Amino acid sequence: MLVQANKEELLALAKSFYDVSHTMLAVYDANKVNICAYPSKMCQFCAEVRKSPVLTKRCIECDTAALEKCSETHAPYAYKCHMGLLEVAAPVMQHDMVIGYMLFGQITDSKDKSPLLEGLQEKALRYGLDSVTLEEGIQKVRYRSPAYIDSISKLVEMCTAYIWQNSLLSVKNDTTAYVIESYIRDHLHQPLTTEALCKRFHLSRSSLYAIAKKHFGCGISDYVSRCRIERAKELLTAEKKSVQEVANLLGMDNVSYFIRFFKKQTGTTPKKYQTAADKLK
Repeated sequence: MLVQANKEELLALAKSFYDVSHTMLAVYDANKVNICAYPSKMCQFCAEVRKSPVLTKRCIECDTAALEKCSETHAPYAYKCHMGLLEVAAPVMQHDMVIGYMLFGQITDSKDKSPLLEGLQEKALRYGLDSVTLEEGIQKVRYRSPAYIDSISKLVEMCTAYIWQNSLLSVKNDTTAYVIESYIRDHLHQPLTTEALCKRFHLSRSSLYAIAKKHFGCGISDYVSRCRIERAKELLTAEKKSVQEVANLLGMDNVSYFIRFFKKQTGTTPKKYQTAADKLK
């Protein structure tokens, strides 16, 4: 929302990364929206998986959860996607702010691909995919040793610094609004009252409200609630956390309060939301 991107240069960087590593690289903005990727065409396995709307949703949830982890830790994060492929995400930092992300993957860290093939035919049947295409795709997935992955991760970290230093991603005019947004999303587990935010950013209540209204489309308290609900949904569905765990991660030790808060914002309870999401998969 508040970050501008030099898409042409970012794509050139992603291509250079691929030329050296033969590994897919994607770039996302601060709002976790994909800016570019190279190659633009997915590998055979992922392309077939993405033919299923349900599995596509799960792919997006996996990526979003990884980027969220980067946002929280300000550090690279390696993970296995829901189909078992290895991916690594890294934040692009501007001082103490996350202004974007880089993600590489569609690889495996195991020479033995039998775990990736396990249950593949059942999934193909369940989601209307071609099992032969999936199996062929798995065989084409590149194996990378742990040492190689560590080296690529370091290369990606250097790329993130290059992006910032050359302004391939840069914060737009109102840095204050972006800093507030980043702070809120990174501190959802802490008290985020209007008073606390005013003190943290040395703003009056009226100034903070004006910034929130202009850039977030609502008051600051409503925006904090919106961010907490978005994060709660991710934790319940993508990360399969219990209601108690989600409440704790959002700084709400009283689970009953969290349930009331969630229902007021969404019209349903956290458990019902989680169950309904599971049924769609």
